[in-house]
Amino acid sequence: LAPQIAQGRVSVLDRGSSEEVQQLFCHSDVFVLLSEYEGTPLALLEAMAAGCVPITTDIQSGIPEVISSGVNGYVI
Repeated sequence: LAPQIAQGRVSVLDRGSSEEVQQLFCHSDVFVLLSEYEGTPLALLEAMAAGCVPITTDIQSGIPEVISSGVNGYVI
């Protein structure tokens, strides 16, 4: 992602407060979850509630119950 980061199209951020995270969700188009294991991630649900399109890996713990790939997000 180095070229996209250099162009300012992608940001990789450190931890923020709940308010800062909610503001980021409201100003973002997508939410990328790269975890190898999760339950049902609260951050994913919050991002979706703010209108972000979720993009996740094909982990089997909680994601299939929330994301239908191509319908309400993307599973890769």
